Amino acid sequence: CPEMIVETFGERANQACAVAWCETGGTFDQYATGRAGERGWFQIHPIHGWRSSYDPEVNVNYAYQLSRGGWDWSHWSCKP
Repeated sequence: CPEMIVETFGERANQACAVAWCETGGTFDQYATGRAGERGWFQIHPIHGWRSSYDPEVNVNYAYQLSRGGWDWSHWSCKP
């Protein structure tokens, strides 16, 4: 799991890593792109206004906010 995810999610890092692994098709590819245009480790859709969602820092920080610190994965198709 990328260190940035571990550092950001802390005690919830295992869950975050599981989601990122699944969302990227088992690759942790920061340039992963979904069918609907979702981007990065956590497949953030550009509709959310995050233009640089391929940027790992932006992607991880947005996922952290959206998941309420790793406690709510309801916005993702992959669950921990």
